[in-house]
Amino acid sequence: MSLPSNRLELWALVESDRIKHPVLREFYTERAVVHEERRQRYEANPEGALVESLFASAFVAHPYRNPVIGWPSDIENLLRPDAMRYFKRFYAPNNAVAVLVGDLDPASTARIAEEHFGSIPPQPLPEPRITQEPPQRGERRVSIRFDAQPRMTIGYHTPALGHPDTYALQVAAAIMGTGRTSRFYRGLIDGKRLASSIEVPSIPHRDPGLLIISAVPRAPHTLDELEKGIDAEIERLKESRVTDRELQRVRNQLEANLVRSLRSPASLAAHLGAAQALTGDWRYILESRKRLKAVTADDVQRVVKAYLTTENRTVATLLATKP
Repeated sequence: MSLPSNRLELWALVESDRIKHPVLREFYTERAVVHEERRQRYEANPEGALVESLFASAFVAHPYRNPVIGWPSDIENLLRPDAMRYFKRFYAPNNAVAVLVGDLDPASTARIAEEHFGSIPPQPLPEPRITQEPPQRGERRVSIRFDAQPRMTIGYHTPALGHPDTYALQVAAAIMGTGRTSRFYRGLIDGKRLASSIEVPSIPHRDPGLLIISAVPRAPHTLDELEKGIDAEIERLKESRVTDRELQRVRNQLEANLVRSLRSPASLAAHLGAAQALTGDWRYILESRKRLKAVTADDVQRVVKAYLTTENRTVATLLATKP
C-alpha cells in the first residue's frame, strides 16, 4: 500500500481493525472469482498447466506439490466458517511481518504501531511439522496435452534458501539463462536455433525447491532435439570451468538487478518483507549480495555436477493436441 506519510495513522487504524474484526463480505462471490482465476492461470494457460504438472510430479511428499491457489475441489469445498477459523489462527501479530518504507519518524511510527496493533492478542501457532521431500531416486517424466505450441519444463531438486550451495546455483542459473549473453541464448537460440525462448528463473524457496529450465522449441525442431541441446550445454558446464570474464559479467548482472529492484519504496518493502518472512532476518538481502560475489568458477562447476543430474530431475512436456 502506498500513501502519504501523514496518513500513517489512518493506515494503522484501518489495518489493525481488519485483523481485530474481520468481516468476510460476499465470501462465496469472491470464491467464484478465485475459481475463475485458477481457470485462467492454470487450466486455460499452457505454461501454468505445465508448471503445475511439474511440481505435482517433482514433489511426492512436500506440500510444494500443491498449487498455492489450491486444486479445483479445494476451492469448491471451502466454506466461510473455514476461512474465518483460518484467518483468526494465522493472521496474528506473532505470525506477521510489517514493513514500512519512506519519510517516517521512527519514534512516532513505533508509537502509532503500539497504539493500534499492541492490543491484538497473539495466537497459538501449530508446530511447523512439514513433511520433507525424500531424495529422488531416478528421473521422472510427465506430459500433458494442450491446444498450444509444444514446450518443456525441467526441474532439478535444490537445497533450501540460505544453504551455501544456493548462491552458486543462482550464479549457475544466470550463466545458463539470464539475458542475451547467456549460454542457452547464444547456443540454443542464436546458435543452433533450436529454441524460440528459454528461461532459467531463480525462485527462492524456504524449503528445498527446484531449479527450473523452461523452453519452447523453434519449428521445425522437436522437444527431443531441444532437450538434447539443453543437456549438451549443461554437460559443457560440468566439463570446463566458466571463464573469469563470464563469471564477472554474471556478478555484475545480479548486482545490477538487485540495485534496480530496490529503487522504489514499494519494491524495497517487498524485498525486506520477503527476506524477513523467508529467512527470519531482513539483512539476508545484504548477506546474499556478499555471498553471490564470493562464488567462484569451481563452486559453479561443483554444484552443476552435484545437482543438475538426470536422476535428480523431473521433465514435464506439453504436447500439442493439433499439428
